[in-house]
Amino acid sequence: FIAIDLPEVVRQELASISYDLNLKVPNKSIRWVRPENIHLTLKFLGDTTVERLNQISGGLDRVGGDNPQIDLNLNKLGCFPNPRRPRIVWVDVNGDLDSIGWELDKRKFHPHLTLGRVKNSLQVEGSGLPWGSQVKPVTFTVDSLKLYESVLKSSGAVYSIRHISQLGGQKGSSSNS
Repeated sequence: FIAIDLPEVVRQELASISYDLNLKVPNKSIRWVRPENIHLTLKFLGDTTVERLNQISGGLDRVGGDNPQIDLNLNKLGCFPNPRRPRIVWVDVNGDLDSIGWELDKRKFHPHLTLGRVKNSLQVEGSGLPWGSQVKPVTFTVDSLKLYESVLKSSGAVYSIRHISQLGGQKGSSSNS
């Protein structure tokens, strides 16, 4: 997948939000994402060949070279698909993602940071989580786009960075591990 990584100050704020939300729901009704694994997915790629990864890396470098850094900020707490049957708990992100010039997913793109996955929506439904409430509007600068490999393990997903493309014209770097 192609994603934007988050600075530590944003991860800390998201961890604080998750902690506060966890106090409002029955024990273990939401599986929280570890703060170090939270990212802003721009495009999910699925299984991808090495040849295709090289093409994608080149495309990311072109996008990075043609576009300046952008500022994004945390906005509101929400859930998918809806508050009556929450499955994913997230914080949405505001900013000019369109200016990056990358073709985003064809599905309606809703930029968000996944905080947790609901295991029992009936337990969460009546917990009074403040869907739609404003979170602290932490602003952060996006200076790169990253190509990740995701491997599912029994302990959860493990992400490895395969390529980094700097925004603002700097050449990207690849990892062939």
